[in-house]
Amino acid sequence: MTVRRSDTGIVILEGACSVEDAEPVLRLLQANPPPAVDWTTCSYLHTAVVQVLLASGITPIGPCGDAWARQWILPSLHQKVPVGKSAPRNGTSRPVDHLPRFDKSLDLRRQGPDP
Repeated sequence: MTVRRSDTGIVILEGACSVEDAEPVLRLLQANPPPAVDWTTCSYLHTAVVQVLLASGITPIGPCGDAWARQWILPSLHQKVPVGKSAPRNGTSRPVDHLPRFDKSLDLRRQGPDP
């Protein structure tokens, strides 16, 4: 198992975390309060797992075992408010809404034939 919760409540990512691990990570991070995440023994992170971590606003414990994630993803996780988002109004560093809502007015799909 590449995703597990330790006896102390920390979510531990171990080995190669595949796309199948994204949903279990999401379920574990939806606890209130959200648990800490330890990714030091993770050797590979699928982008689906990365997206869950980015959306959660949590900064994992320690350096990631995946060198690519350590170099490119960790700096984004240190940004508590993503670019283009407003700061949370609940007095915390976590976003109030973890996932963006779909706004139909922003639907850019074609609405008819080209002129």
